Amino acid sequence: MTLTLLAFDAEHDQMGGVTFSMYPGVAGVVLRAQPGAGVLATQYESEPVLLAQAVADLMEGLPAREVLERLKAQAVRPDRIQAGCIDRHGAMAHSPTSVSGSDEVHIQGETHLVIANTVVAGAAQELDRAFRALIKDGQSLTDALMGAARAADAAGGDKRGRLAAGLRVTSIRNAAHYGVDLRVDASPRPLDELAALVRDWAGPSVSS
Repeated sequence: MTLTLLAFDAEHDQMGGVTFSMYPGVAGVVLRAQPGAGVLATQYESEPVLLAQAVADLMEGLPAREVLERLKAQAVRPDRIQAGCIDRHGAMAHSPTSVSGSDEVHIQGETHLVIANTVVAGAAQELDRAFRALIKDGQSLTDALMGAARAADAAGGDKRGRLAAGLRVTSIRNAAHYGVDLRVDASPRPLDELAALVRDWAGPSVSS
Protein backbone atom coordinates (compact mmCIF):
# COMPACT_ATOMS: atom_id res chain seq x y z
CA MET A 1 0.00 0.00 0.00
CA THR A 2 2.67 2.50 1.11
CA LEU A 3 0.91 5.85 0.37
CA THR A 4 -2.55 5.83 -1.18
CA LEU A 5 -5.19 8.55 -1.38
CA LEU A 6 -8.77 7.88 -2.48
CA ALA A 7 -11.20 10.75 -3.08
CA PHE A 8 -14.73 11.61 -4.20
CA ASP A 9 -15.91 14.83 -5.89
CA ALA A 10 -19.67 14.72 -6.35
CA GLU A 11 -19.89 18.28 -7.70
CA HIS A 12 -17.71 17.42 -10.70
CA ASP A 13 -18.81 13.78 -11.05
CA GLN A 14 -15.36 12.38 -10.29
CA MET A 15 -13.79 9.83 -7.99
CA GLY A 16 -10.34 8.30 -8.03
CA GLY A 17 -7.06 7.74 -6.32
CA VAL A 18 -3.30 8.04 -6.42
CA THR A 19 -0.73 5.64 -5.03
CA PHE A 20 3.07 5.51 -4.88
CA SER A 21 5.61 3.16 -3.38
CA MET A 22 8.95 1.40 -3.60
CA TYR A 23 6.95 -1.62 -4.80
CA PRO A 24 7.24 -2.00 -8.61
CA GLY A 25 3.98 -1.68 -10.55
CA VAL A 26 2.18 -0.56 -7.39
CA ALA A 27 -0.85 0.93 -9.18
CA GLY A 28 -1.68 -2.35 -10.88
CA VAL A 29 -1.66 -4.10 -7.52
CA VAL A 30 -3.25 -1.54 -5.22
CA LEU A 31 -5.62 0.77 -7.06
CA ARG A 32 -8.97 0.07 -8.72
CA ALA A 33 -11.44 2.66 -10.01
CA GLN A 34 -14.62 1.36 -11.60
CA PRO A 35 -16.72 4.00 -13.38
CA GLY A 36 -20.21 4.30 -12.01
CA ALA A 37 -19.34 2.05 -9.07
CA GLY A 38 -16.52 3.15 -6.76
CA VAL A 39 -12.82 3.12 -5.95
CA LEU A 40 -10.91 0.48 -3.99
CA ALA A 41 -7.37 0.24 -2.70
CA THR A 42 -5.70 -2.73 -1.03
CA GLN A 43 -2.24 -4.27 -0.95
CA TYR A 44 -3.77 -7.76 -0.73
CA GLU A 45 -2.81 -9.46 -4.02
CA SER A 46 -2.80 -13.10 -2.91
CA GLU A 47 -6.36 -13.78 -4.09
CA PRO A 48 -7.10 -11.79 -7.26
CA VAL A 49 -10.49 -13.47 -7.65
CA LEU A 50 -11.62 -11.84 -4.40
CA LEU A 51 -10.47 -8.43 -5.56
CA ALA A 52 -12.43 -8.86 -8.79
CA GLN A 53 -15.43 -9.83 -6.66
CA ALA A 54 -15.01 -6.69 -4.54
CA VAL A 55 -15.18 -4.56 -7.70
CA ALA A 56 -18.23 -6.54 -8.82
CA ASP A 57 -19.83 -5.85 -5.45
CA LEU A 58 -19.29 -2.12 -5.99
CA MET A 59 -20.84 -2.42 -9.44
CA GLU A 60 -23.89 -4.09 -7.89
CA GLY A 61 -24.29 -1.10 -5.59
CA LEU A 62 -23.11 -2.58 -2.29
CA PRO A 63 -21.96 0.06 0.21
CA ALA A 64 -18.24 0.47 0.80
CA ARG A 65 -18.31 -1.01 4.30
CA GLU A 66 -20.05 -4.17 3.12
CA VAL A 67 -17.63 -4.54 0.22
CA LEU A 68 -14.68 -4.61 2.62
CA GLU A 69 -16.49 -6.86 5.08
CA ARG A 70 -17.19 -9.38 2.32
CA LEU A 71 -13.60 -9.20 1.09
CA LYS A 72 -12.21 -9.97 4.53
CA ALA A 73 -14.80 -12.63 5.27
CA GLN A 74 -13.80 -14.62 2.19
CA ALA A 75 -10.02 -14.14 2.35
CA VAL A 76 -7.64 -16.88 3.43
CA ARG A 77 -5.61 -14.31 5.40
CA PRO A 78 -7.99 -11.50 6.35
CA ASP A 79 -5.48 -10.35 8.96
CA ARG A 80 -3.18 -9.32 6.08
CA ILE A 81 -5.69 -7.05 4.35
CA GLN A 82 -5.25 -3.30 4.59
CA ALA A 83 -7.88 -1.61 2.45
CA GLY A 84 -9.94 1.46 1.72
CA CYS A 85 -13.05 1.95 -0.38
CA ILE A 86 -15.40 4.71 -1.55
CA ASP A 87 -18.68 3.71 -3.17
CA ARG A 88 -20.65 5.64 -5.81
CA HIS A 89 -22.68 7.39 -3.13
CA GLY A 90 -19.54 8.75 -1.46
CA ALA A 91 -19.73 6.44 1.54
CA MET A 92 -16.27 5.47 2.78
CA ALA A 93 -14.79 2.53 4.66
CA HIS A 94 -11.29 1.49 5.60
CA SER A 95 -9.82 -1.53 7.32
CA PRO A 96 -6.39 -2.07 8.88
CA THR A 97 -4.56 -5.36 9.10
CA SER A 98 -4.31 -7.11 12.44
CA VAL A 99 -0.59 -7.76 12.09
CA SER A 100 1.32 -7.06 15.29
CA GLY A 101 3.71 -4.14 15.04
CA SER A 102 2.16 -2.73 11.87
CA ASP A 103 3.01 0.91 11.16
CA GLU A 104 -0.19 1.63 9.23
CA VAL A 105 -1.87 5.03 9.05
CA HIS A 106 -5.55 5.56 8.21
CA ILE A 107 -6.97 9.09 7.89
CA GLN A 108 -10.56 9.82 6.85
CA GLY A 109 -11.70 13.24 5.68
CA GLU A 110 -15.12 14.35 4.47
CA THR A 111 -14.47 13.20 0.90
CA HIS A 112 -11.18 11.32 1.02
CA LEU A 113 -9.21 8.50 2.61
CA VAL A 114 -5.48 8.22 3.25
CA ILE A 115 -4.17 4.68 3.69
CA ALA A 116 -0.47 4.13 4.31
CA ASN A 117 2.24 1.87 5.66
CA THR A 118 6.07 1.76 5.70
CA VAL A 119 6.20 5.55 5.41
CA VAL A 120 8.40 8.27 6.90
CA ALA A 121 6.74 9.78 9.98
CA GLY A 122 4.43 12.61 8.94
CA ALA A 123 4.24 11.71 5.24
CA ALA A 124 0.68 10.35 5.44
CA GLN A 125 -0.40 13.42 7.41
CA GLU A 126 1.14 15.63 4.73
CA LEU A 127 -0.78 13.72 2.04
CA ASP A 128 -3.98 14.50 3.95
CA ARG A 129 -3.08 18.14 4.65
CA ALA A 130 -2.00 18.91 1.10
CA PHE A 131 -5.11 17.32 -0.44
CA ARG A 132 -7.41 19.31 1.83
CA ALA A 133 -5.57 22.53 0.97
CA LEU A 134 -5.58 21.92 -2.78
CA ILE A 135 -9.30 21.08 -2.86
CA LYS A 136 -10.07 24.16 -0.76
CA ASP A 137 -8.05 26.19 -3.27
CA GLY A 138 -10.34 24.99 -6.06
CA GLN A 139 -8.01 22.50 -7.72
CA SER A 140 -9.50 19.73 -9.84
CA LEU A 141 -9.55 16.25 -8.36
CA THR A 142 -6.73 15.14 -10.69
CA ASP A 143 -4.58 18.15 -9.76
CA ALA A 144 -5.29 17.74 -6.06
CA LEU A 145 -4.42 14.04 -6.07
CA MET A 146 -1.16 14.65 -7.91
CA GLY A 147 -0.22 17.71 -5.87
CA ALA A 148 -0.89 15.95 -2.58
CA ALA A 149 1.15 12.92 -3.64
CA ARG A 150 4.11 15.09 -4.55
CA ALA A 151 3.86 16.96 -1.25
CA ALA A 152 3.84 13.66 0.68
CA ASP A 153 6.80 12.43 -1.32
CA ALA A 154 8.69 15.62 -0.51
CA ALA A 155 7.88 14.96 3.17
CA GLY A 156 9.68 11.61 2.97
CA GLY A 157 7.14 9.27 1.38
CA ASP A 158 8.02 5.58 1.44
CA LYS A 159 10.85 5.10 3.91
CA ARG A 160 12.37 2.43 1.64
CA GLY A 161 12.61 4.79 -1.35
CA ARG A 162 10.49 5.32 -4.46
CA LEU A 163 9.99 3.33 -7.64
CA ALA A 164 6.37 3.35 -8.92
CA ALA A 165 3.20 5.44 -8.93
CA GLY A 166 -0.24 5.51 -10.50
CA LEU A 167 -3.33 7.68 -10.83
CA ARG A 168 -6.91 6.74 -11.67
CA VAL A 169 -9.83 9.15 -11.95
CA THR A 170 -13.24 8.18 -13.31
CA SER A 171 -16.90 9.17 -13.35
CA ILE A 172 -19.20 8.60 -10.39
CA ARG A 173 -22.35 8.32 -12.49
CA ASN A 174 -21.30 7.32 -16.02
CA ALA A 175 -20.39 3.63 -16.12
CA ALA A 176 -19.05 3.99 -19.67
CA HIS A 177 -16.51 6.72 -18.83
CA TYR A 178 -13.03 5.52 -17.89
CA GLY A 179 -11.25 8.86 -17.47
CA VAL A 180 -7.61 8.90 -16.36
CA ASP A 181 -5.73 5.63 -15.91
CA LEU A 182 -1.98 6.27 -15.89
CA ARG A 183 0.95 4.60 -14.16
CA VAL A 184 4.71 4.48 -13.92
CA ASP A 185 5.83 0.99 -12.95
CA ALA A 186 9.59 1.49 -12.42
CA SER A 187 11.48 4.77 -12.30
CA PRO A 188 13.81 6.61 -9.92
CA ARG A 189 11.37 9.56 -10.12
CA PRO A 190 7.95 7.98 -10.57
CA LEU A 191 5.85 10.94 -9.47
CA ASP A 192 7.68 13.32 -11.80
CA GLU A 193 7.08 10.94 -14.69
CA LEU A 194 3.46 10.40 -13.66
CA ALA A 195 2.86 14.17 -13.50
CA ALA A 196 4.29 14.51 -17.01
CA LEU A 197 1.98 11.77 -18.28
CA VAL A 198 -1.02 13.44 -16.69
CA ARG A 199 -0.07 16.83 -18.15
CA ASP A 200 0.16 15.25 -21.60
CA TRP A 201 -3.27 13.71 -21.07
CA ALA A 202 -5.06 16.67 -19.48
CA GLY A 203 -3.09 19.79 -20.42
CA PRO A 204 -0.81 22.13 -18.45
CA SER A 205 -3.11 22.69 -15.46
CA VAL A 206 -1.94 19.48 -13.75
CA SER A 207 0.42 20.00 -10.79
CA SER A 208 4.06 20.14 -11.78
